[in-house]
Amino acid sequence: MQTDSHVVIHCAADSHSTEIRTAVTLLEGWLAKGRMCELICRKTLSVDGDGKRRSLSAASERLVTRLVAIPDIVANQLHVQERSLLTRGNYYKLLAESVLEVLQFTYDNLKNGRDCSLSFVNAIFGKACLQGHADVLMSVLLPSFSSFTQSDPLWCRICQRFLTATPDRCMESVITPLLSNIEPFVV
Repeated sequence: MQTDSHVVIHCAADSHSTEIRTAVTLLEGWLAKGRMCELICRKTLSVDGDGKRRSLSAASERLVTRLVAIPDIVANQLHVQERSLLTRGNYYKLLAESVLEVLQFTYDNLKNGRDCSLSFVNAIFGKACLQGHADVLMSVLLPSFSSFTQSDPLWCRICQRFLTATPDRCMESVITPLLSNIEPFVV
């Protein structure tokens, strides 16, 4: 039985498929139904029984790479970017909205005493920033972070952890656009 992550990897990576347009249509439907958010939410609950966070497996690392590269893979397969949901601007805006939903999911779980890990969503965010999509992500994330953290210490901790736990190799790609875009939100 294939999981959603396997469907995404195969739809995005199968360059020899004679039905690539069908695969892209399925991928668009998967994204439109919010399945990317569901996938990432499931990964936030990936903690060991003793509460220790798991590092990302090789399969999870490949999934992060594929999720971040979907618009480029689709453009390479179709040789044009005709799919509106899968254009870079729209896709990374959708990715940022999914990140917000995942952080809300994390907030709700932490409020209910369940342990969560931001490792997977941090890896996705960091890799997307590293590939030059930080401005699109920040334009969606920062206004929400500003309002979330106004009066809730738990949101402050989640946002702080989200931004500071980004993989080290991606940190410069996160911090530079953060500093460039944060001025309107500084009180």
